[in-house]
Amino acid sequence: MEDSATLQKDLNSLTQWMETWLLKLNIGKCKAISYSRRPELNTKYSISGVTVENIENMKDLGVTFDNKLKFDKHINKNSASAEVADLARAV
Repeated sequence: MEDSATLQKDLNSLTQWMETWLLKLNIGKCKAISYSRRPELNTKYSISGVTVENIENMKDLGVTFDNKLKFDKHINKNSASAEVADLARAV
């Protein structure tokens, strides 16, 4: 919980910095993902008073992984793509 409070404090500092320098952030593109085996730690964060959306999985550098750092979705998607490509070559 202490880490979550520290992160929110940093987001508040970022908000103040953006206001000082008249910069805007597209908060709609901001997402939060918490890596934990305990879902009860899923904290809500906000930037400029707008709640940041929590997500369960994300794609980074072409790899999709979830909040438990599992790659099941990525593997299943790529396996399905490989099967379709094999079928297309067979036809």
